[in-house]
Amino acid sequence: MVEVPGCYSWLAAVHCRLSCESDPIYIVPAALTKKFIKDSRFTTGFYIATGTVLYLIYFLVILILALVFAGWKGLLIALAVPVSGYLVLYYQEIFRERMNSARFRIKSIKTSPLSPI
Repeated sequence: MVEVPGCYSWLAAVHCRLSCESDPIYIVPAALTKKFIKDSRFTTGFYIATGTVLYLIYFLVILILALVFAGWKGLLIALAVPVSGYLVLYYQEIFRERMNSARFRIKSIKTSPLSPI
């Protein structure tokens, strides 16, 4: 098995190998949109629709492969991927807001002179 940096198990290694920019999930919607849609008003909707359908098919394939090769543990890991993706999107906004707030406070401390007591 090929070692993938940052991946700790074979299932994570498979996921790292499959989730790259050259994935069919990213290439196929763009190619289909370019081939079938000529009016620019419809490109975004068609691109999103084909991407959504392809993701659902891709997720089912990953789910079946995880179940076959890793059993119930693989099934639970595969089912946790969309849930963890949602949690990342939810908490990413909160994290960015707190980081920007901390950055602002640090900059304001650095730029303001200390007042004598």
